Amino acid sequence: MPKIYSATMLKRKRRALRKLLNTSVKGSPEEVQCGLMTCSHQCSNTPTGFQCTCPSGLTLGADGRSCHDINECLEQDQGGCEHDCRNTHGSYYCLCRTGFRLHSDQRRCTSIECEDCDQCPQGFKRSRDATRCEDIDECLIPEICGNLVCENLRGSHRCNCPEGRQFAPDNRTCVEMSCLPCENGGTCVLGQCQCPIGYMGETCAEERQCSSPCKNGGSCQRGICSCLEGYIGEFCEDHVCNPGCLNAGLCHHGECLCSDRFQGAACENLVCIPGCFNGGTCNNGTCICTDAYRGTTCETPNCLPTCINGGTCVNGVCDCVPGFTGEHCQLLDCLEDCQNGGYCEYGRCTCPVNFVGEQCETEVCVPRCANGGTCQNSTCQCPELFSGLYCEEKNCREDCQNEGFCNEGVCECPFGYIGEFCQGRLIGCFERPCQNGGTCNPNGSCNCPEDVDGRFCDNLRTEVVQLCPRGCANGGTCIDGICICQNGYTGAYCQDEGYQEYIIRIVPAEGNEHLIGRTVGFLCETNYSVAEERPSWFDNQGQPIRIGNATERVYAYEVSANATWLIVKTLHEDDEGHYRCVAGSFLSIDMMLYIHAPSCDHECLNGGSCVFGVCMCQRGFVGHFCEEPVRLAQSVKMTQSVRPSQSVRPAQSVRPAQSVRPAQSVRPAQSVRPAQSV
Repeated sequence: MPKIYSATMLKRKRRALRKLLNTSVKGSPEEVQCGLMTCSHQCSNTPTGFQCTCPSGLTLGADGRSCHDINECLEQDQGGCEHDCRNTHGSYYCLCRTGFRLHSDQRRCTSIECEDCDQCPQGFKRSRDATRCEDIDECLIPEICGNLVCENLRGSHRCNCPEGRQFAPDNRTCVEMSCLPCENGGTCVLGQCQCPIGYMGETCAEERQCSSPCKNGGSCQRGICSCLEGYIGEFCEDHVCNPGCLNAGLCHHGECLCSDRFQGAACENLVCIPGCFNGGTCNNGTCICTDAYRGTTCETPNCLPTCINGGTCVNGVCDCVPGFTGEHCQLLDCLEDCQNGGYCEYGRCTCPVNFVGEQCETEVCVPRCANGGTCQNSTCQCPELFSGLYCEEKNCREDCQNEGFCNEGVCECPFGYIGEFCQGRLIGCFERPCQNGGTCNPNGSCNCPEDVDGRFCDNLRTEVVQLCPRGCANGGTCIDGICICQNGYTGAYCQDEGYQEYIIRIVPAEGNEHLIGRTVGFLCETNYSVAEERPSWFDNQGQPIRIGNATERVYAYEVSANATWLIVKTLHEDDEGHYRCVAGSFLSIDMMLYIHAPSCDHECLNGGSCVFGVCMCQRGFVGHFCEEPVRLAQSVKMTQSVRPSQSVRPAQSVRPAQSVRPAQSVRPAQSVRPAQSV
């Protein structure tokens, strides 16, 4: 089991280690350890051993024994050279640029003024501007030094041997730098013997001696104590720490002295700094916390159970994101508080019966206000034209006149009255006598002779123009047997003086069938007596329908000064819509033209389909409703002669009278607004 030391014991061991390291080495200069290792140049004794040193211009290598050249020219000031610097082994020298000479301090450069530039000294040449003598760089001359290394000098040059070689006695050839014969396995490096461990001297002939007697049974071998098992140290003075000390720990008398960051018998475990709190335990520098705490030192209370839905634990309490609540954010929450007695349930406000909205902020009436009504203090405030407890009743814009009554915002008028408010009186035979021998019925319509037709029996089928039998009084004009009165007069013969309310109405033609492919007609008439402003029609696009003839599909034609027909032949689906009749500047009336597709009066059988009220049968079936299978002989005959008439009988299948509802298609009484149509 690893040993765990207290802080006090660790401090004592560290003090003992520092005392051990600060103890001076005893013995005379002859007993120091310069002989233990080979220094390439110089060796100096120290209180704790020895130290290799190098001469000026060289620096100690990483191995602590060999010396390497310092390149002074790489320093920031180039070794003090003003212009150029050239490095040499163990030294360097300065050079000046052309036109300058080296100062006596061997660092600065001074200008050379040319006295006689035509006769420059040897090694110099005249500059291009003929103002000075420039140095000749002889190293630019090919093969000037052969295989040697050329070094340009001011006014001259020098040939050097490559690094690691030197000139032979003839000063012309280069040979390897030689040493005296190296002994005991020494090697010659740049003219010096590099000795193996345990030997020293110029030729490695001297065996190193141990500077102090080896202890605990150790023996000296070539200047190094060889210790017995279980001991270590320069003189075998220390017990071995087993296992060895890790993480820069120091072994002292068989025990590891650990740094502040580590602990354990071999300094193998990291120390938790500043320590583990709230019952946490340190495991190699990491605090292992109990379930109730977290953090690098177990300093923060934990949330149990863990926060979910994006919640974060703050001092043991879950801080939930908007939209969640609960001990560990497990419940949906409303983003804003519920109002007016509402409560939050599963993230939504559950409101009282008379409030709605995301926060129950809007009051409503029960049942709800209809037709755009608003609830205020549990009472419906209705918009214009609506009334009732919940605004469910639609009012007419004005009171209905002439005993008419309001039904869903529309005045229902009694017989004989029209207009939005039943203010207009229909022209009947009581106001306008039946012509050409016609008699007036109790409902205001004319009963005409056989050779006369028209609303007031004013249309002779022989097309003979009928004059007004009694003439027109008070300046009235007879047109087609009808007196057109001047303003201020009324009556069948303009005999009555007084104001007459102007009215306009649309009368559908008898037998109108609002079916695709059929022809319909509508008569627009008015009692307005100004002939210049006759009734005119506008189509469902608001465009005027011109006066035409029977060759056109949609056209209008004038019956009289105050009556105009609208004829629409071969009805199309796009003919459906609102049509308007206008007379003068203040009379107009709208109607809605509905178009219906013809339907068959019986379901088509055996796969037949209804097309414009006719059953189109599948092959092999005939009959009005495709109810009869074709017999073999008949089938062969049809195949040979191709007689499709046997399966299609449109004349027998069309019964338009059952699908025509002109009263539902034209409702002029609800659209007349004589006073508001300007």
